Amino acid sequence: MSDTMYRVVETMTCGVFDPVTTKKILWIGTDIEALKRDFPIDDILGDTLKPDEAGFISYTIGFERLEIGRVWVECDDPRLPVPDAEFKDIIDEEVELYNCDGLVLGRLGLWS
Repeated sequence: MSDTMYRVVETMTCGVFDPVTTKKILWIGTDIEALKRDFPIDDILGDTLKPDEAGFISYTIGFERLEIGRVWVECDDPRLPVPDAEFKDIIDEEVELYNCDGLVLGRLGLWS
């Protein structure tokens, strides 16, 4: 278990010309394995935290990490594996080549 505190924030935006935005905390904690269980990334169904849009209402999901000074800052999805620093350039090249993100590369077996 990590000592780092994370939270999952859902942002709902309603309207087009004068949109109203509301935020809701979906999950908060330090246990990344619990986060993975609560909001899994399924090989068939996909990510349970995927963005959604229906007409004039859209939902986006963000991840935040609690920093020193009790300030929440945006961060990458902690459910995803962290690549080794030496492979970062290779991964970036693959992302550009396949025009996708690391999650897709993992599902293709090109990144684990």
